[in-house]
Amino acid sequence: MPLPSGSGSEFLNNHSMIGTTSADTFTPVANHIYTILSFFVHNDHGSSTNFKVELSRNSGTNYAMLLVAQPLENNATFVWNDKIVLYSNTSKIRFTPNGSDPIDIWINYIDQDWT
Repeated sequence: MPLPSGSGSEFLNNHSMIGTTSADTFTPVANHIYTILSFFVHNDHGSSTNFKVELSRNSGTNYAMLLVAQPLENNATFVWNDKIVLYSNTSKIRFTPNGSDPIDIWINYIDQDWT
């Protein structure tokens, strides 16, 4: 992504992935910087489960583990409040639940548009 050289816009946004049962990825569009402020993962399944969160900056070729086998009791919510920056359409954050247990994911972020 080229460095910003002109005016752009910045606004708060959110993204949800409801009932995720397999790997689900959140990726910025080209010429955008997303600063993730927080994400919430909720287990609405009838039993305990776990999930993992991974980050990639090379279009998903390689991932770095952020959370591995994070436990989540039934009807519980996990909250991540540390900032994560994703830029352009090559950075990704991937959420993967354990097995077929559905989880709900809510991401709050700042979208900086430099198009």
